[in-house]
Amino acid sequence: MALKDPVPVDEYHSLGIWQRFWYSLRHHPRRVAEVTLLLLMILVEWMGITIIAPLTPWFIEKLSPHMDEGAAASIMIASYAAGTTLGSLVSGPLSDRVGRRPVFLAGLMLYATSYFLAANAWNLLSFACFRALGGGAAGNRPVFIAFLVDTSDPRDLTFYGALLSISVNVGICIGPMIGGALALVKLEFPLYLFGGVSSVLLILLFFTLRESHHNRSTNTTTDAGRSMANNTTYEHRQQVPPNKWLMPTTTLLALIAFCAQ
Repeated sequence: MALKDPVPVDEYHSLGIWQRFWYSLRHHPRRVAEVTLLLLMILVEWMGITIIAPLTPWFIEKLSPHMDEGAAASIMIASYAAGTTLGSLVSGPLSDRVGRRPVFLAGLMLYATSYFLAANAWNLLSFACFRALGGGAAGNRPVFIAFLVDTSDPRDLTFYGALLSISVNVGICIGPMIGGALALVKLEFPLYLFGGVSSVLLILLFFTLRESHHNRSTNTTTDAGRSMANNTTYEHRQQVPPNKWLMPTTTLLALIAFCAQ
């Protein structure tokens, strides 16, 4: 099938995944770059949860040698997760107020800074605070989902959701391996490297990422190119009616997931 532009929405969604990818790469490379960089950001942020897991005994010995090892390890690991939880609660409403792009960029800047600070922590409390700061900056999954809703056809959201889940799970899985391997150079080297990688992502997103929230008017275009991305602005696809059961249901599911850990 010749991938001409524009392609009607129904014709576009009749294509296979790879055909749709090549179509997007050909006609909307900036859209592909935006989503790819954001997924890499999610991957790096969730690697951060487990990157210090194999290094915990050595960090405890360095930062708090006289403290109970179990309590110290719990503080080190839980601080990042607590920050992520709080960040997730704040980042979504904040992005509705100020926009998606500022929240992404500010969060990534804080995330990179937190790694450089953690690498120079002087005791366990300072290390935990810097890790909590990084976790809070990494709590931007609600903003990423909102960005996808702003910029995507509803039929594409399940595919993007799968990519998001893959990024999160792969990041959690490979974090300990990468952290342990990098620590062979120096104990703090994984923190410095992740701070550097986050800084590079920040620069790339600064020049690539466009704001998606400033125009949320209903759009009924049938252009698949515009359903993927508008070259100047993004347009909201549909008005979602309020759902009074959304928050109770989400809270219950979160509680079930927490208890299942």
